[in-house]
Amino acid sequence: MTISRFDPADLERLIAEEVGSEDFLTDYLDGVARTLDAQPETYRGFGPYWWPLKRLLIDAGHSQFGDTVDDAETADALTYDRPALTAAAAYTFAEHARGAGMQFSPAHTIAREDGELDTYLIADEDIEGPVIARQLVQQGGTDGAD
Repeated sequence: MTISRFDPADLERLIAEEVGSEDFLTDYLDGVARTLDAQPETYRGFGPYWWPLKRLLIDAGHSQFGDTVDDAETADALTYDRPALTAAAAYTFAEHARGAGMQFSPAHTIAREDGELDTYLIADEDIEGPVIARQLVQQGGTDGAD
């Protein structure tokens, strides 16, 4: 499946108009890392853009979310020429997901290059394990009993 990508010119405009400059890359990655530290399940809101974003996080020294990219094919397909564009694309996807109430959903409707709609399921084993463990602790034990 080939996922339709955001237009690089639109991403350039986003960086110029909304952010002001490319200086946002480090700040954005640091902000994503802080958000994920507090609520790791929010990675799901990036849908297929999680994989190229995760590469950027690893490259920036944020390896607390693991150091493997489970879907390298999607990561490669959604990585832009410049890291700033890749981050802007991940931001754009996540903002749409947040606006649609899909920030925590593992299932996202995506457009393919042929114009058809499809469902992309995101599951990062490096994060899902700790998320489940935290939920069990919050529920009061490993069996979920009070």
